[in-house]
Amino acid sequence: CPPLHPELLRLLENIGQEAVLAPGAQIYREGEPVSRFAVVKKGLVARKLGTYGAKSDNQIGLAGPGNIATGNLNIFSHRPAVGAYEAILPTSIVWCEHREFFEIARRNPDLFMLLATQCELSMLSDRLAFACLTLLNSEQAMKVVLLSWTSHFGHLEGDEVIAPRVLTRSIIRSVLGCSMGWVDRLAAEGGIVHYRLDILQEANEILCDLEEKVSGLPRPRDVRRYWQRS
Repeated sequence: CPPLHPELLRLLENIGQEAVLAPGAQIYREGEPVSRFAVVKKGLVARKLGTYGAKSDNQIGLAGPGNIATGNLNIFSHRPAVGAYEAILPTSIVWCEHREFFEIARRNPDLFMLLATQCELSMLSDRLAFACLTLLNSEQAMKVVLLSWTSHFGHLEGDEVIAPRVLTRSIIRSVLGCSMGWVDRLAAEGGIVHYRLDILQEANEILCDLEEKVSGLPRPRDVRRYWQRS
């Protein structure tokens, strides 16, 4: 999912408050109405997939720094959470009540247009994620997950991206539905990994091809741009 636009994040930080979450702490329980707008400041939040009245440890969707922590499709709807949203690393979020955030944005046409654009991009991101899980094989999907992970937590050094190796086997199995041996080797817990750019470039080309016909805001073809944005 695209990170929250800097102007919207600035508004949220000005009117909201910060909360620090330990791993396993829930932002929303399954079935609880989503009434707050929250963004990850540090750490990682996952949505645990479930249905009403059923317990599940399956995680689908990861929100890193700058991403919405409470579900892209709950920005406007205030619907009950389908599944639970919880921290899977030590995490801090910035949040405020939906009503307060939107009341301020409504009074500023530029901010409101940014918010509408953010919502549209978030929905496109969700459709792209489901397309990846549906259309790609396990190896391709794993490379896309690695690109998302390293773009949040890695930095570029020459022809490699250096990132922490904190993708656990349980997360990979939950998100991708696979547990192949080579995936387990990539996901060994602890330590630092040097990811080759050619693997991440392949993942980026897959995403560019999937988005080509539907997105008016194409992602950069050169994967290095992910770490040169600032």
